[in-house]
Amino acid sequence: MKDLKERLIWELAGVFSSTAEARMIVSDAGFDDRLIDFQGSALRVWQNIVQQVIAEGRVSDLIDTVRDIYVLKPLVEDIQAALAADPDVFGHLRDLGELKGELTSRLADMFIDQSHARTAATHASMSLGNVDFDGRPIVTWTSIVEEAIRQRRLKNLIRAAERIAGVEDDPLFKDVCAILDRDAQAFEKI
Repeated sequence: MKDLKERLIWELAGVFSSTAEARMIVSDAGFDDRLIDFQGSALRVWQNIVQQVIAEGRVSDLIDTVRDIYVLKPLVEDIQAALAADPDVFGHLRDLGELKGELTSRLADMFIDQSHARTAATHASMSLGNVDFDGRPIVTWTSIVEEAIRQRRLKNLIRAAERIAGVEDDPLFKDVCAILDRDAQAFEKI
């Protein structure tokens, strides 16, 4: 995977060496350019872009955008073959596990009081029978997030937590919701 990832970064940086070109590809592929740092060399910019693409589990979207560029055809074919053989070739499913852990920690930090945790879960229309309200916020929120995933209510839970906490435009919450918009079952796979 590392060789394929490095090759992707180097070849894209070689073909699309300006920031304007990199932004165009990011936009054409449907990525949120606000989540990507476009500062530095072309190589650095493409490292940032590919890192974000992998984190979102959307390598195919990037490849689809550049597939018709003649000099990139061998790379595109190699990546498509690798993805067909192993959909997790770039490790994005492991990144989802890290994202889930960050989400759980953030919610536990935001809502230390058990009543707020219960309120958020209730507002997300979750059944709370399997949730462990043991008094420790991280245990409670781990249980709530796991149950929200099982019940396919994670996005509802995030929206409820945002309303209760008065939080708007939290990047972590936006990332999780964007992943769920593309694949409602993404977190069930980890």
